[in-house]
Amino acid sequence: MNKVTLCGRLVADPETRYSPGPNGENKAYTRYRIAVPRKHKKQNENPQSDFFSCVCFGTLAEFAAKYFRKGGRVLIAGRIENDNYVKDGQTIYGTKIIVEEQEFADSRRSEHENIQSQENITQNNTAQNIAVQNQQTPAENNSVNNTANTGNTDDYQRQFEDFMPTDIEIPFQ
Repeated sequence: MNKVTLCGRLVADPETRYSPGPNGENKAYTRYRIAVPRKHKKQNENPQSDFFSCVCFGTLAEFAAKYFRKGGRVLIAGRIENDNYVKDGQTIYGTKIIVEEQEFADSRRSEHENIQSQENITQNNTAQNIAVQNQQTPAENNSVNNTANTGNTDDYQRQFEDFMPTDIEIPFQ
């Protein structure tokens, strides 16, 4: 039996290519690498990971290309194949995982929280930029302060005349 199940994070965005299929249709295949952390036993030891090359075909390939992104946690099941080739007279040995099943290992809630936190940061930055843009210049600040210091409230009241309600607009007089 040749079966492997791995849970890890994508090292990079998947790469999708198309090759001619038997019916003349293009068949998608997608390659990606995942990092699977090892359980470390020693307390002072840094965590280590193993890296696996994965390949999927057809609808699995199109799904991975569309939804998988670098850093995303995925769960895959498949089989191990040798990936040996000769280069400059020397045999290079390798393995790859042929993916038969794949799914997200991150919850949609954690993805939603990440998106929300990024949106909140953007909104806060936008609000701060607007506040900075709406600040008065020092000359404007001085004119307001000068009218308040001199006791001349007529100029100050004229600034807000358009915002003051009339007797007709005030209910329950």
